[in-house]
Amino acid sequence: MNILERIKEKTRSLAAARQAEIAEQQSSTTENVKFYSLSLIFLIGFSTLFYFLTQYDLPFYFSESLAFCLITSLHAVAIFTVSLLYLLGRVKLATYRKMLSISVAYFMLILFIELAHIRRVRDLIPAIMYPAAILLCIAVYRKRHPDLIAQGMLSDFATPFLCACLFLVEVNLGGTTLYTLMLVMRLITWAIFRVVNFTMIYLALYKRKASIGEYLVFTPVVLMSYYWFGQFLINGLS
Repeated sequence: MNILERIKEKTRSLAAARQAEIAEQQSSTTENVKFYSLSLIFLIGFSTLFYFLTQYDLPFYFSESLAFCLITSLHAVAIFTVSLLYLLGRVKLATYRKMLSISVAYFMLILFIELAHIRRVRDLIPAIMYPAAILLCIAVYRKRHPDLIAQGMLSDFATPFLCACLFLVEVNLGGTTLYTLMLVMRLITWAIFRVVNFTMIYLALYKRKASIGEYLVFTPVVLMSYYWFGQFLINGLS
């Protein structure tokens, strides 16, 4: 009798564990559907704004480069602010995971823009590598390492200065004192928020004994940040 009771108890435990696993999978699936649906909504919003800025006669002329700079700066300010608030404990994890859909939408837009402007097959990988790597990082780290995603998104503090440089060149203000100041700020913020910050994230992955896949998706982001910083140093204030 005791043996039968133990068998029944074991069967009930296995059934309960299985039900819990199914419930968790269903919850995860529902969360993913909501997340990517929200990403699609933001993508439509970004795309509409980009189309509006470049196709309509506005008081201020927006080339594709200027429209790109504006949208990039808006995304950078938004995701930097949300990520900082999350790291400071002012934004809950569930809310932050939803807000990451903004970045998914933005990098999807970059991916589409890059693909639309590719003229040679050999330019394909360099053009899509960075946005594709960021999207993979979000997909892989969103549940296991949300704090590292938030830390990585702080790198966008440097983005408005980069966009400011591009904007000043576009409106023929390159070479001015303001342009030089933006170049210096771009160099300093890139060094701190990308080179140093990304290196720290890489070390954090090592301490957490991350999988090879988690290393691989982040490696292109780190290497390209190092490469661009090297280019900034080589070009100096030009």
